[in-house]
Amino acid sequence: MKNIKNFEAHNENKVRPKKWHRWTRFKKNDDGTAAIEFAIVAMPFLLIIFAILEFSFIFFGERIIHVSTQDAARLIKTGQVRSSTHTEAQFRAEICQNTLMRLFDCDSLHINVQEIPILGPPPALSFNANGAINTTSFGFNPGSGASLNIVMLFYDWPLFVNWGGLGIANWSTNREALLGTTHAFMNEPFSGN
Repeated sequence: MKNIKNFEAHNENKVRPKKWHRWTRFKKNDDGTAAIEFAIVAMPFLLIIFAILEFSFIFFGERIIHVSTQDAARLIKTGQVRSSTHTEAQFRAEICQNTLMRLFDCDSLHINVQEIPILGPPPALSFNANGAINTTSFGFNPGSGASLNIVMLFYDWPLFVNWGGLGIANWSTNREALLGTTHAFMNEPFSGN
């Protein structure tokens, strides 16, 4: 009996240090800490990278819309586009083919060309409950020679970084950002309509 107790005590002494040794070795081991740290930091890092890319594309799109508006205004200002010879669909096709570089879906492009009184207010913009631009007051009237005109182009730019309500659009759908620009000018004194 004494031998069995000695044997159990001897084995117990061997087991306890091994378990304790494994635990201390596990605590000291730093293999895999970089992977754990990367897993913690990866999602915010990737979110920031994608947001930077999203903003870059939006600024690029805004710049293209701005240049397109200036080119469209030049066509109207010089009399190349007149209400008697052009429709809004033809004007839209010219803008889409010449300046929008095929990056834009022309169906999502909102065009407003209006002749405005010299001392009057410009056309007002309104938005519906979802935050989309209200285009019911938009029209196509390039005006006559020496008239004061305004050209407005707006585009619903699709957004990709919208995780957890962190998108940059503040609309309820949070799927698109409205890009737009306005250009006011006076037509050259060309004759005719």
